[in-house]
Amino acid sequence: MYNAAAGWLMTSLDSDPLMVALVQAAASLPMFLFALPAGALADIIDKRRFILTLEALVTLVSVVFAGLVSADLVTARTLLLFMFVSSTL
Repeated sequence: MYNAAAGWLMTSLDSDPLMVALVQAAASLPMFLFALPAGALADIIDKRRFILTLEALVTLVSVVFAGLVSADLVTARTLLLFMFVSSTL
């Protein structure tokens, strides 16, 4: 859902095809960067607490971003940062 909405929002912010493609890149990059460390961390700590904490963080990031969108303060860089952070969590 985030990927489709972010791509649509990016087309309204900057219609350059490179910027629209960067949305998908920002969403995919955390998988390559953090998959191994996240797996090791998940083996070390309590899985239930880990999942609950991450879900709370995703909710918080999403609410902050929704507020930025509502206030019309979103730029292309902000959108790319949100995609990277939400995909990381």
